[in-house]
Amino acid sequence: MSLLKLKKEFRKTVYNIWNSIDNKVVIPNESVCIDVIIPVVPKDLHILPLCLQGVRRQIPHKIDAIYVVAPDNEDIKSFCRKESLVFVEESSVLGYAPRKSEIKLNDGSDLSGWIFQQLLKLSARIGNQRYFLTIDADHVLLQPHPFLTTEGRVVYYRSREYNEPYYKNIEQLMGYYPVHLFSYVSHKMLFDKNLLHDLQHKIEQKKIESWDKAIIHSIDPKVHSGFSEFELYGDFVCHTDCYNLPWRSKSLPYTQIDKYDNLVLQYGQKYRSVTFPEYFQNKTSI
Repeated sequence: MSLLKLKKEFRKTVYNIWNSIDNKVVIPNESVCIDVIIPVVPKDLHILPLCLQGVRRQIPHKIDAIYVVAPDNEDIKSFCRKESLVFVEESSVLGYAPRKSEIKLNDGSDLSGWIFQQLLKLSARIGNQRYFLTIDADHVLLQPHPFLTTEGRVVYYRSREYNEPYYKNIEQLMGYYPVHLFSYVSHKMLFDKNLLHDLQHKIEQKKIESWDKAIIHSIDPKVHSGFSEFELYGDFVCHTDCYNLPWRSKSLPYTQIDKYDNLVLQYGQKYRSVTFPEYFQNKTSI
């Protein structure tokens, strides 16, 4: 067995043990006010209502506003008006839109849009609150999700995912190879704008160019999943006082999209959330 497979098996075993014994009760700070930011493209509209219901029912913090960051699309803008969401045209955040083929892999795949959405999350330029939650449009919260505790600690939901290129990318950007037992990739994360500004400054000091350009230039053209905003930020703040909880999520195919209450009834006892990833469309659930 290769060293990479051994690493993955070890993490899987330890994660399963942690997942089975972790019954930590986190008391949320219900007085803190946060923003919620959801990057959206037109294809997300069939799942976005479920994501919103999860946000509105399962986040025990005051929400100042929910921002949908998206291209200039009338269907998305109409949905935002109907749901009282703040629409943000995506090119207004960083001063440019996704540049097609700017991040093109050796096999011809274009990652420009995918990376651009991650840069939007890292920009710290959306919303009025210090803390903001970003959540993927295909991710649905089924159980209460505190993100800030009464002691002021941030809660991170950790998964067992292991993708070596994420860590190699952090090494290229930050100058060191991170070592973490569990992943910060869980389709959602609470960001602190103050810490994001510190991260941007660190990258710019190291790479002598703007933080967003540095990230774009760090992408390995041989790798399909070579960058994660969650892993980068999580590694940067891992030294802070925080809570770590197993994310307990389940991936589902589009054929199992259902009413929100039905999803809670079917999966909410065992799982904190469910996700409907596009690549899962023609698969059965796992």
